[in-house]
Amino acid sequence: MKKYTIDISHSTLSFSVRHMMISKIHGTFESYNAEIAAANIEHMQDASISITIDVASVSTKNHDRDVHLVSPDFFDADVYPKNSFHLYIY
Repeated sequence: MKKYTIDISHSTLSFSVRHMMISKIHGTFESYNAEIAAANIEHMQDASISITIDVASVSTKNHDRDVHLVSPDFFDADVYPKNSFHLYIY
């Protein structure tokens, strides 16, 4: 297995969620680390992808909403400063 680190200066970690069934809120996480482990990066068989996000780096381009998102109502960034995700491809 070879490990590849995602170049975050050339990447974006973004999301969108429905708001009141009328519109979508778009946002990004500005600070994260991502790594791919794969025997063959071209085919991505038997590979894994790991991402660790600094939740306080959330940005929806609305300061009040971002402060609310990192509060205990949502991410609770003081208690859970990072979220990690692991995807395994077989």
